[in-house]
Amino acid sequence: GFWTDNGGYYHYNTGSNLSYEEVLPLVKKYHDSLGVPFRHWQFDSWFYPKDEGVNPGGGGGAVTNWTALPSVSTRSRLDAP
Repeated sequence: GFWTDNGGYYHYNTGSNLSYEEVLPLVKKYHDSLGVPFRHWQFDSWFYPKDEGVNPGGGGGAVTNWTALPSVSTRSRLDAP
């Protein structure tokens, strides 16, 4: 699997001017080209709305619903086709 939680390269940053919708398929393609397949993603809580602010380390707040933030995805669910 591929994890996006605290400490991961893409934690609160896509590493480029691309959106998460654009960069994550490239991450998968890159791993496939190396022969390192994975079959699941872990989308950390920072992909979703929280009830409080998030501190610089990424902590704080509780997820209020499982609808992706507009800054992360134009779809309401990250697993939608």
